[in-house]
Formats: sequence, structure tokens, C-alpha cells
Amino acid sequence: MVVFALLWLPIHLVLLVVYFYGPPLGQWFEAVYVACTGLAYFNSCVNPIIYNRTSKDFRDAFRTAVGCQKRVKFDSDAAATPLQAGRTAANAAAITVAIGHGPGGPNLAAEDADCADGKIRVEN
Repeated sequence: MVVFALLWLPIHLVLLVVYFYGPPLGQWFEAVYVACTGLAYFNSCVNPIIYNRTSKDFRDAFRTAVGCQKRVKFDSDAAATPLQAGRTAANAAAITVAIGHGPGGPNLAAEDADCADGKIRVEN
């Protein structure tokens, strides 16, 4: 709220001055008007950064909207990871083959460049 107020206050003050006293003449007023309008627009650029830093719900919704989820790795030798719980070794091997196996074990999320299209899916 503080950032919103600070970034929008200058343009509102300028508009109040113009409304009550008329536009001042001179290039300095045009420069002030452009700068104040730029600050108001800058608020739109700052909002996603502020939301990301302050809200876990926003981060999760953004990842879902873009199609990227947190990378989830599992150890194929571990007894019961969340992915392998209730599955046999054959099912875990089938998942490994379907996803692809790297040096550190299977990676359940594609690289960042491949993640944006939202086509990466893991099926049971």
C-alpha cells in the first residue's frame, strides 16, 4: 500500500493543481507531468515483484499459470519417497524411462526453457 501511495501521489497532486489553477506554462511542467506519469506506470512494474516477495499463494499461482512447477527429484534407491510410496520397483523404473534419467537420477521437471509450454506431464 505504501509503494502504491508513493508512486501515485505525485500524478494526483499534479492533476489537482491543473484542475484548480490551470496548467502552468513552461517546459518544466511538461517534464514534471511526464515524470509523475512515469512513476504511476512504474507501479505496474513493481507490483509483480512485491507480490512475489510477499505472497506464497501468488508464487504458486504464477508457477501454475506459466506451466512451471518446482523441480521434484527422487532417489531411485530410497525405500519410500513420496513418488514411490505404494509402487513397485517396476513402476518406478517405468516412470524413470518415461521421464528420462540423468546422472543424479530422474528429473520430474524439464529444463526451464522447456517448461513454459506446459506440456510436461507425469502420468502414473
